Amino acid sequence: MNSHLQQRWGEVKNVEWTNDGFSIQGWLLYPRDYSPDRRYPMVVSVHGGPANFNAQRWPGDRFDMTVLSALGYFVFFPNPRGSYGQGAAFTRANVKDFGGGDLRDILAGVDAVLKTIPVDQNRIGSPVGAMAAT
Repeated sequence: MNSHLQQRWGEVKNVEWTNDGFSIQGWLLYPRDYSPDRRYPMVVSVHGGPANFNAQRWPGDRFDMTVLSALGYFVFFPNPRGSYGQGAAFTRANVKDFGGGDLRDILAGVDAVLKTIPVDQNRIGSPVGAMAAT
């Protein structure tokens, strides 16, 4: 019954990096029609918090970032310190430092993506309205 439906987003890959002694993880959603010969803009989607996490899941419970994939964007979903899923010490690592270490983790994640993925460094942003809604 659904054979006519097509996936509107690209591949999703796990991304891992280190920062300030922490092992950090995130997800990178590729543009739907990805070609390694092109450079693409990237949106960084920071989940709410101070504690939460991004996971692979069916779109629909928040702003649907797969729309940006269909429009030719990479979408980066980092899980910086303070996120769930890596133990209590990691989740509590931004206590009395909210917006400090977690921001450094996100920026280090962006740098990790830039080292291996064809992102246009002049076209990186974050959907501030979407972050405020999460």
